[in-house]
Amino acid sequence: MGSYGWMQDDGCPYYDKQGNFLGYVGSCFDITQKKQLLDSLENSQAELKDAYLRLNETIKSGNIGLWEWDLQSNQAKFSSEYLHQIGYKSNELLHCFETFQSRIHPDDLGATLQLLQKNLDSGARCHEVEFRFRHKDGHYLWILSQASIIRGKDGKVSGMLGSHIDITERKKMESQLRQKYKMEAIGQLSGGVAHDFNNQIGSIMGFAELIAHSNDIQTTREYARSILSCAEHSSDLTKQLLNFSRKEDLKLEPIDIHLQIQEVFALLNCSSNKKVRFEIVLDAQHSFVLADKSMVQNAVLNLCLNAIDAVGESGSVTIASTNIDTQDIESHLGIKAKAAPYLLVEVIDNGCGIPEENLPKLFEPFFTSKEFGEGTGLGLSTVYAAVEQLKGRLLVESDLGIGSRFKMYLPSYDEKQLADVQNQEQVEADNKQSFTILVVDDESMIREMCAQLLTHLGHQVHIASGGDEAIKLYAVHQDDIDLVILDQMMPNKTGEEVLVELKAIKPQIRTTISSGNLTDAGVESLTRLGVSAVLDKPYRLAQLDNCIKETMCDSSATS
Repeated sequence: MGSYGWMQDDGCPYYDKQGNFLGYVGSCFDITQKKQLLDSLENSQAELKDAYLRLNETIKSGNIGLWEWDLQSNQAKFSSEYLHQIGYKSNELLHCFETFQSRIHPDDLGATLQLLQKNLDSGARCHEVEFRFRHKDGHYLWILSQASIIRGKDGKVSGMLGSHIDITERKKMESQLRQKYKMEAIGQLSGGVAHDFNNQIGSIMGFAELIAHSNDIQTTREYARSILSCAEHSSDLTKQLLNFSRKEDLKLEPIDIHLQIQEVFALLNCSSNKKVRFEIVLDAQHSFVLADKSMVQNAVLNLCLNAIDAVGESGSVTIASTNIDTQDIESHLGIKAKAAPYLLVEVIDNGCGIPEENLPKLFEPFFTSKEFGEGTGLGLSTVYAAVEQLKGRLLVESDLGIGSRFKMYLPSYDEKQLADVQNQEQVEADNKQSFTILVVDDESMIREMCAQLLTHLGHQVHIASGGDEAIKLYAVHQDDIDLVILDQMMPNKTGEEVLVELKAIKPQIRTTISSGNLTDAGVESLTRLGVSAVLDKPYRLAQLDNCIKETMCDSSATS
């Protein structure tokens, strides 16, 4: 009652036979519903247009690139944001699959294409992968690619529709987060490490004094061997600390996880509470995994530090390894396992245990049950992220008052491939051959020690205290000098800078860089410059001898 509606009135005049106007005849229809539908359609179109504009702005602000791939024609379409993301305009790149494929980092290409083919063949509906992608200016971006796989009624794949998201900054933040926690872990160890160093130095000083007062050759040799043992222990400890603390890009390679566990154990054994008992039970027959060495070391270290905190002043921590067959992995973890067995690494403690209500939150970033200022809550979340990145699983079992068991499942590496690489023939130089060697080091004690070792090995030696002196000396004696051993860290000119100037004098120069703190990236850079070998400081007589033989042998084989 009292409401209004829309009416449509249609009519026409009618007349008599003489043509006189008599009136109108017509019809009247209620078109209220039709009018409402038209208004609704107009509003929907306006809303769709507004939604499209908002979506477009969201895509632009989020720097999200869209792409479409037609498998029948192999043609691809890239949105303007996709091209802008990698520095191109729409007319600068061909819209085809080869354009995408050619820009993936060589180290990521195989795994990226393998995962793509696996998802296309398996009936999967979605595809997700991370890889490095080349920008127009040559640098690489980290890209997260997510896509829907489009299939016809027959189930065959017809195409894919997806997005590219630049996650380079996120990757940098993850790297910084890993480094932050690594340094926190090193900080926890520093007191024990300093104590152990002090013991080693005290032993070295004591044995050196005994040598100074000894007249018996046999006794002096025994003291000297003790000094060497203390020095080697200190050197190993230094190298482990440097390996844990250095910041590097992740490098996946076949590594023996048993060796990484033993390195962590050696560090913990000399730096933690002596009342905490450690036990290692390494039963895995297949102990190689495809992983980043520092990532695995830090994962094991963090789990062990967590266990040490749990046991308090006294208790036991066990590090164990075993292999799990494919069937057990699939049934218990829900992982679609490969043919090779999985490697299970467990860190077990008899500490206080974890309350049941905390278990679901244990691997969340910044979750911690410690008092304020005693922990960041990043340790276990960092381990969890590392294990997930290696296509593994991290689980925990715990009972209050009994202890905890952290289980790290990792896919094992095909050791047949590793054996093929390790069994390549090694060529050795003639043991009796003598060379003339230039030693360049700004530390007089190291310089003199190296010269004495080389003389003992039967070589002729020139010495230089820095880059400028080395360059002048080499310019005069270049025809006589067979090899240059260069210190990496020197004032005024680094080892690389000296090498560049020496190569300008004689391009085929043979060089070895001596350093105590070179990263993998640093070694690769030196190799590109033409360095034949890297000699890790501190080194023993046998290491120096082997380095010279390998360097001269490789050089003569390629000259």
